[in-house]
Amino acid sequence: MAQHSRKSLPRGISLALALLLSVFASLTGAPLASAETIVSIGGPLTQITISPDLNCDVQHLGDSSGEWFGATACATLVSAGGVLFGPAYIPAGGSATGVTGYTPYTPVSQTGPTGAGTTADPYTVVTIVDLGSSGLRLTQTDTYVEGGESYRTDVKVTTSGAAGEPVKVYRGGDCYLQDSDTGLGRVDLGIAPVCVAEPGSKDLNRIEGFYPLTVGSHYIEDNYDTVWAAIGSQTNLPDTCACADLIDNGIAINWDVTVPTGAAGITLSSLTIFSPVGAAPASFSKTADAASTAAGGTNGYTVTVTNPGASSTTLTSITDTLSPGFSYLVGSTTGATTTDPAVNGQALTWTGSFVVPAATANTPGTLTLHFGVTVSTTPGTYTNSVTGAGTGVTVIPAIDTAPITVTPVVSNQPPTASAGGPYAGVEGSAIPLTGSASDPDADSLTYAWTYSSGAGVDAGATCSFANSAALSTTITCTDDGTYTASLSVNDGNNPAVVKTASVVVSNAAPTVVITSPADMSVVMVGQTVTLTSTYADAGANDTHTYSVDFGDGSAPVTGTATGGTISVTHTYAAIGTYDVTVTVTDDDNGVGTASITLVAAGAANQPPTASAGGPYAGVEGSAIPLTGSASDPDA
Repeated sequence: MAQHSRKSLPRGISLALALLLSVFASLTGAPLASAETIVSIGGPLTQITISPDLNCDVQHLGDSSGEWFGATACATLVSAGGVLFGPAYIPAGGSATGVTGYTPYTPVSQTGPTGAGTTADPYTVVTIVDLGSSGLRLTQTDTYVEGGESYRTDVKVTTSGAAGEPVKVYRGGDCYLQDSDTGLGRVDLGIAPVCVAEPGSKDLNRIEGFYPLTVGSHYIEDNYDTVWAAIGSQTNLPDTCACADLIDNGIAINWDVTVPTGAAGITLSSLTIFSPVGAAPASFSKTADAASTAAGGTNGYTVTVTNPGASSTTLTSITDTLSPGFSYLVGSTTGATTTDPAVNGQALTWTGSFVVPAATANTPGTLTLHFGVTVSTTPGTYTNSVTGAGTGVTVIPAIDTAPITVTPVVSNQPPTASAGGPYAGVEGSAIPLTGSASDPDADSLTYAWTYSSGAGVDAGATCSFANSAALSTTITCTDDGTYTASLSVNDGNNPAVVKTASVVVSNAAPTVVITSPADMSVVMVGQTVTLTSTYADAGANDTHTYSVDFGDGSAPVTGTATGGTISVTHTYAAIGTYDVTVTVTDDDNGVGTASITLVAAGAANQPPTASAGGPYAGVEGSAIPLTGSASDPDA
């Protein structure tokens, strides 16, 4: 890949050119204020210098040169209204500063360094610039904690305009890592461009990079001039990396935002990292187990610490800040530790040695921690923040993340039910019942069918269900009449809902069978005949009477039938053929009949008597009379 023309000049000449430009600016009356410098005694960043127009110069322990080309080829730039604003000079940055209409910042003020270099009170430099006559103002706050391998930059943009102002904010730099102008690249966490030491250097793991803390950023890692040209185009960076190319490389990130009116403006934050061992910031992320929970219910969080660096990272503490009204569930911690955290108000702090493994190839190392919470009793959407700490470890916290929507507690609603119907059928037969039910809370439902007797039902009549606990079943009743079937539906939370339906049961006629004698049997006149009949009735609760007509004109034999059998006797007085009918009537006037035919005969048939007469005599050839005689006692 082509290198820029500065390669034809020794580094000392390039620095000399930068100095001459500064001298020229002073001779021509251009404003030039002193840059503010954070000096660290212990390092590893021994000096961080921010110019009044937002160049940056970083010195690293062990390197003889600065970490950016020409010392100050690192800058914050802003595109607004088609104009690119930035420092008056960026070494070898002409592809950005040389674009048409490029306008240097107007320095307003710079204070610092202040602070003690501690986590609670970091070294701080605050630089304020105006963007020409656009009405936009940029306030940049750079902070450093003694012993850290990164420093933080918060860029706040405000506008005096009446409406929101769309802007693109860039942080870009031309890497000069480990006293070398060439290197490789990588992208951490999918958002952070990093320059990596060139092969053969004294420390192959050395890196420097931009880590966005504010979401929605874009990035580039490529030849330095390509990077400045991408910024000069005033478009969003392409999210690309020439990672495998050994080139004179640079890196940049940008955000595309709209600056709201008012003093609050918008703040965009990032880290600028430098590591002699390839260590990258430990980045926290967090997710909730469920997106919503009823007020006062339980939920949980998974904390993930990601390490894209070449060496492992050890945290000594992890601190999670719960939203108001949330509380920790004792004994719920799993993952990196099972020990409950120390609880101080809404802050949960786990202490120990939490090792986040180094990245393997292109896969970052991770460590996870899970714990449960009881959510607030007040409905609303709540976010959560988590961070950590470790000696010499740069941490990217997760701020206002893992939202949980707490919903109002809704009283459990009773189910709705229908018994269906009306129904009709015949006594003794199964009559289908089809109920229906639903529950607005999706509760598990139980069912129970019962019945009661109504009009026209005999005392003692009963009904039975095939399955009284099923929503759809059958009912069988022993007597006709009108019944009420009741379906009870219970959700376990409310009183049972009971719905009813009428069941009209009609009478079933009895059935009759003559078992003896058989049809067309012959019986003797004057002899007793025994007739036996059986009957059945689906209405088990019915009572019965019978009538037997022997078909000879005699009065029918009647009586009360019990036990399913009828037995009567009869004597025929005369020979003949007779139709015999058995009639069974239930108490609801249901009638069943059966018939046979009987043949009545006299005494046993006697043989006739006979005589041939004679003796007889006559002449041959002449007729001789013969006189026989016969009679039959049976005529």
